[in-house]
Amino acid sequence: MGVSTILAWSGFVAFLLALASAFTFGGPAERRGASIWLVGNVVTIGLQLVSPGKLPYLPALAVDLGLAAAFTWLALKNPQKLWPGFAAVAQTLLAAFSATRAIGFPLSEQEYLAAGNTASLGVALAICGGVWASRRPMQVD
Repeated sequence: MGVSTILAWSGFVAFLLALASAFTFGGPAERRGASIWLVGNVVTIGLQLVSPGKLPYLPALAVDLGLAAAFTWLALKNPQKLWPGFAAVAQTLLAAFSATRAIGFPLSEQEYLAAGNTASLGVALAICGGVWASRRPMQVD
């Protein structure tokens, strides 16, 4: 099993765990964020199916920017929650790596997968952090 396969599977496992925790234990904002992320990943998988073997980077960039905008919108709608802002930053980082591939920057497939999974792990951690924070009782002094 190659490094790119391990990276792909680790990102997929983090994705599934974050979605499961958000839909099972999260509040409304966490479920919205997980839904946004799920739709973005389904669209990306659809792009991969349309052009097998090579992800079209300009459409992938559009999806990444759309996800970053959606997480930013969620952060603005829920100013008391920090995690949507972190998810927006992580998704923007992923969009930056998609942009480097779209403009032809010499980034290998393994480097792109490593960067993508690192950014995706940031989104997963942000969502899981939001779930954890939503489950904690509010403490009033």
